[in-house]
Order: sequence, then structure tokens, then C-alpha cells
Amino acid sequence: MGYMARQAILDGAEQTYGYELLYRAAPEPFARFSDSNVAAHTVLDDLLVFGCDEISGGRQLFLNCGYELLNGKGVSLLPRPVVIEILEDVQPDEELLRNLKELKEAGFLIALDDFSPNDHTLPLVPLADIIKIDFLANSRERCVEIVKTHCTKAIALAEKIETRDQYQASRQMGCSLFQGYFFAKPAIMETLDVRPLQSTHCQLLAATCKETMDYAEIERIVKSDVALCYKLLRYLNSVAFCQGCKITSLRQALVILGERIVRRWIAVGAVTEVCQGRSRELISTALLRARFCELLSPQSSCHPYDLFMAGLFSMMEPILGVPLSKILNQVEISPLAKAALLGEANRVRKHLDLVISYCSADWTQFQEQCLTLQRSPEHAGSAYLEAVRWVNNVVALS
Repeated sequence: MGYMARQAILDGAEQTYGYELLYRAAPEPFARFSDSNVAAHTVLDDLLVFGCDEISGGRQLFLNCGYELLNGKGVSLLPRPVVIEILEDVQPDEELLRNLKELKEAGFLIALDDFSPNDHTLPLVPLADIIKIDFLANSRERCVEIVKTHCTKAIALAEKIETRDQYQASRQMGCSLFQGYFFAKPAIMETLDVRPLQSTHCQLLAATCKETMDYAEIERIVKSDVALCYKLLRYLNSVAFCQGCKITSLRQALVILGERIVRRWIAVGAVTEVCQGRSRELISTALLRARFCELLSPQSSCHPYDLFMAGLFSMMEPILGVPLSKILNQVEISPLAKAALLGEANRVRKHLDLVISYCSADWTQFQEQCLTLQRSPEHAGSAYLEAVRWVNNVVALS
């Protein structure tokens, strides 16, 4: 079997430009060159089955392509948001250059992966829209030279950017796109404070943490906040969640949703409120982890809401730049989810670790965690794709 996840590519405003699809044909922390064409064909097949919009949320998708795939016709079947990323080991010949020109004329963008100028890569530069520069594999002087010499017409993308210092340095040298985990690591800790939740959100979070929810109490709290009431009705009347059913009252809305979705909606609303003005990609990652965790609840002996909250709050430290322990002191979530977030190796934490390893494309850890929890890797992959679709719907409604 194979594994596929995605990694965000951000612009200079730290907004999401697109995603690179991350694939492994085997549970290893690296891609073997002998597998590059197999991996690319598998990802291509998955995209044709699931649809690019399901994975991308309307943003650019970067698809790694080896020589065999580039000389085939499969890529031309994909919609134009796909960026064709040429792997560094591809050796171009006349046929390949001709095919790339046809793909560009058809509207595809061309990116050069791990670019280093040599006899094989230089003939590709005139066709490139984006040139990716490995910030870890090259000195900063070398990166500056590549940007100045070879990125005069192409966009320079700095990849493997892991720190804020690297991000700032790559911006100064002329890079416009950035890939790595720098944006998920807080630059300053302890000096920022948590934006206080509105009292209605605090009351709602407390109400949803009860073993059995009181719909009358939830309705009373929501009615006290006009904006919140409007958001709930808008959420419910969307085609994605209500299939065209017209909602006319709060009680009707709550009953139609049911406890699980009400709990989830309130948690998302509270976190969205406290995270206003923060990175939308980090918020999307928090939502993805939350829904992914929740979808693993069957056969987990964990309450779905505990898993959802653990996934959601696992991203609060990088989003807010505040220690997680401080954040958890200001909100009420279940003791089990709180303990998992603070590092206790309970069952919720083990499922959260599985989700984090999958989302980070750490396939070795993911495989080990699946064995430990006796979870099917195939089921986890399906849950990930379903979580991506859900996040796209939520973001579209926000």
C-alpha cells in the first residue's frame, strides 16, 4: 500500500498558496529513487479518483513527476491547478522537453524540485515557472546565487524552511514562496497572552463537556448571542450539512445536528474566535487533526469528542505562541483530552500521535503506531481524505 498526505506552501504573507502531495510507497522516512515513478503514478491515480478539489481546497497542488510520468499522457488529464514538479533526477531529452512545452501551452505550471544548476537541469530552466531551492542542502551564499542567476523569470520557492530565521533570510534573498514547518513553530513564547474567549463560547464549551448535553441550556446560551445564533443557522442551512433542509428555529437546528455535531460546531466556533488574525493554514491544520482524530474513534474505546478536542487544541501553542499548559488553564475540556495534550500516554494521546505522524508524512512512526493501536493503515488513509474534505467545507463557510 502507499501513503499520501500534503504539506502547505505559503506566500510572503504566510497565506496558503498550495500543497505538495507527499507520498511513500513503503513505510520509510524517505523516498527511494527506484520508487519515484511508481509513487507519482499512484498519486496521479488517486487524484483522478478523488478529484483535485477534494485535496486542494481550490489551491495549487504540486505533483512530483519522474521521467516516465512526464512522457506519458496521464498528467494532461488533470485540471490546471496542478503544478508539475520535476524531480531532480530527471534527465531531459528532446521528447521530454517537447512534452513539457505542450503541458505549459495547455496551462500547467512547471516547478523544478531541489534545483541545482548542472547539465541536466539547466535546459529545464526556460520552461520553469517555479524553482525550488533546498535551504538545508545549500549554503545561504549558494541560495542567493541560484536566485539571482536562475530565478529572473521564475518564482523562487525556498523549501525545508524550519525556523523563522531561515524564513526571513530566504525572503531577503528574493524567495516568494516558502515550504517547511517554520510557520508551525512559535517565534516567541511566554510574551503573548491568550485572546479571551467571549463568555458565550466559554459557557458553551463547559456545557458540551458534560456527559449528556442539555439542549435547553445550549439553546439558551446561543440565543444570548445574536451573531452566534446567526452563524449556527447559516451553518445548518448550508447545502453541505443540511442537504437543502430549511431550518427555522434553534431547537430544530440542535436536534437535527445531534450531540456529536453540536459539540464539534461549538468547539470550532470557540477556537475560531480565539484565533482571529492568526495563520489560516495553522487553523486549517488544527481542524484537520481534530476531524481526523474523531474519525478514528470507532473501535478506539475513546469518546469522539475527546479525540476531536485533543486534535483541535494540539495546534493552539503554535497558533497563539503561548505554552499549551497556559491555554488549557483558560478553557474547559475533558480531563482525558487535557491529560493527553499535556503528554500523558493514554489512548487519546496515542491516537493523536498517529494523526500527527500521518499529517507530517512520518510514515515510519505512523506504521509503528498503527501496529500498537491495531489500526488499519488503509482506514487511516481514508479518514485523512475525509477529514480534508470536511476542513475544505468548514473553511468555505467561515
